[in-house]
Amino acid sequence: MKLYLPITLALTAAFAVVAVAVVRHTDFGYTPAEPLTGVDLWAVLVAGVTLVGSGPLSYTTSADFSRYLPRTTSAKAIIGWTALGGFVPSVFVCSLGAFAATAVDMTDPQTGLETILPGWFHPVFLLALIVGTIAINALTAYSAGLALQAVGIRIRRSRSVLVDGVAAVSLTLYGLLVSSFLDTVSNVLQLTVVLLGPAMAVYATDILIRRNRYDGPALMDETTGSPFWYTAGVNPAGAVALGAGVLAAALSVNTLYTGPVARALGGVDLALPVGMTVAACVYALMMRTSDNVLAARGRGRLSERCGPPARGRPRRGRPGLSERCAVRCIRGHCRTVPRIGSVPASSPTTPRFPGAVRRPADASRPPWRCPRR
Repeated sequence: MKLYLPITLALTAAFAVVAVAVVRHTDFGYTPAEPLTGVDLWAVLVAGVTLVGSGPLSYTTSADFSRYLPRTTSAKAIIGWTALGGFVPSVFVCSLGAFAATAVDMTDPQTGLETILPGWFHPVFLLALIVGTIAINALTAYSAGLALQAVGIRIRRSRSVLVDGVAAVSLTLYGLLVSSFLDTVSNVLQLTVVLLGPAMAVYATDILIRRNRYDGPALMDETTGSPFWYTAGVNPAGAVALGAGVLAAALSVNTLYTGPVARALGGVDLALPVGMTVAACVYALMMRTSDNVLAARGRGRLSERCGPPARGRPRRGRPGLSERCAVRCIRGHCRTVPRIGSVPASSPTTPRFPGAVRRPADASRPPWRCPRR
């Protein structure tokens, strides 16, 4: 993580030189031989927006950065800087590519750019490409290993990264030796919106309908009694919403194939907006009466204690059960939950329950687990 700042600064300097060289050779009076109009213009425009959006959508490892931020970090700052960091580079780099296409043949970007870059800068340019690729894939490999473990496969972190590495190298060799590498990468980036667009929509919708209020300890509970266990460990609403969004997006694609929706619209690719909209709407409708969502929105009832008051002094100086637990009752279903203040304030799993009774936190004691009811 500490190397990312110097690497970012070095790559910024290198690509600033590329930007200057491209702008100097840009033909600002360039006009296509056959200007696009009507439906064709909108089809290309939407395809370009989809390509730009596929970048941040494909880089879902962003959470591995944010989890290192202090808990006191401003939510507005996180959203603002993330949006700025995702928007500006995408628009800038895509615009730079369009400028370069007016001066050189960008079918092979590396060869094309070398004709307008200074001779001394060629090795620096290649080194920047290599370092940038390594920097991106380092965190990607780390997150891919975590994802492989998260699906329930019992495997060491180092081995999970090796498995992901073998799969990635195999796909790269296929792109280089069997098919056109640039076409393969372009198609993969455009098709990522079919899956990741609806997935991100479900995630964002869940945050909105819960008002970003999550039961930290319950999220970490992988037992069948967890409120987040749902049905056999799968949230039906999320699965159905994701499936509906992917299906809607797949019908609207115009990349490797032309979907029926895209064909009816004259080739306009609406996979990204359609997939995200369908997934978000389906998920919001199916989760509107969920106990977890009602609790997060403050519509549940939190009673004063878990059960009968503890008799005598708590053992080994611990707070009694009624002091560190409370009962959450929603639509007749009750379960015990930790009170706010019964876990250390510095703990990343400190719950935020609407209406919970606050008590002084004791940072010297570990978080408590309350019995299930």
